[in-house]
Amino acid sequence: MSVIALVACAPGRALDPLVATCREVAATELWSPLAAPPWLARAPGSLGRFAQRRTAGDLSSPFVLAIDGALRGWARSETDRRYRVDFMLRVAIDAWAAREVHRRKPRVVIASSLAARRTFAAARAIGATCVLVLDVPLLRALHRDLDRAAAVWPERRFLRRFRAPSWAIARQEAERVLADLVLVRGAYARSLCLADGIPAGRIAALPAPPAPSLTPPSAPTGRIRLAGLAAARHGVDTALAAARSLGLTLVVRTGEGTEPAELASLPGVSTSDGAVDAILCPAICETYAPELRAVTLPVIASPMASADGHGPDPYDATAFATAIDAALRGTVPQHEPAPSLAPLLASLAS
Repeated sequence: MSVIALVACAPGRALDPLVATCREVAATELWSPLAAPPWLARAPGSLGRFAQRRTAGDLSSPFVLAIDGALRGWARSETDRRYRVDFMLRVAIDAWAAREVHRRKPRVVIASSLAARRTFAAARAIGATCVLVLDVPLLRALHRDLDRAAAVWPERRFLRRFRAPSWAIARQEAERVLADLVLVRGAYARSLCLADGIPAGRIAALPAPPAPSLTPPSAPTGRIRLAGLAAARHGVDTALAAARSLGLTLVVRTGEGTEPAELASLPGVSTSDGAVDAILCPAICETYAPELRAVTLPVIASPMASADGHGPDPYDATAFATAIDAALRGTVPQHEPAPSLAPLLASLAS
């Protein structure tokens, strides 16, 4: 049996760095209830492509995969329903993983936010150590941040529309109480945990994927990229105002949830790929877009998105413009990498 059991709540490879770290220190099983069976990956068309994205682990659950398909069929393309589906699916994964903990009895159990309450209760019953991965924002803080932004930009629909159910907030907070160690994705989440009374010794950084490869331009381009989707929660209004004040073009990625809908056609906005001078992210809530990990370009981000938890206020376009101008005139700061998680996991698994 494994020493470490890591429960993956989402398909894909987001947890690969954590899986690799776990396997450095002890025998590890990756429990992937949403993994598709290999034979399905050979199916033609969209079904096969869907299965190929559902990479396999050491343990899977066709039943949970079927629940996922049914829930997503109900949600279709409605954004609000899709958020609720993600929450409900994590509850189903939690129930499945709790049974597997009783059956397989690992020494360390790693589970994700909103999918850990029953799993951790089962782990504690067998004397296992519980590690929580905060891979979704802390919902109570998210609501507070969205409420503040909605008061500033009432025309942005998403800021007013999305709120998590109260049971999800209660579940998330109970999980943090049960966890022996909480893995956070960034400085903002760490500060929120500390403010809620979680001791610093029980918080560590979640291993992140490699930084994206962004080639610095050989000469200034007059273009800066907004990290993540061009959405209100990523500070698109502040970013556009700051870029315009400096005479720069704002490069954006549009998609479902982009506001304003006509953003791509506005003056000073581009959707074309290519070199940029800096990465910008005036996020109003906890955000971890891949571009924020860039190490070859300046990154100017709000405290909700920056590597060190500092940065201009996301509502102050003038402060962001000043920070952008200073960054473009200076050198790219190098952030210290987070300490390796391996020694800490080794101590928990011993």
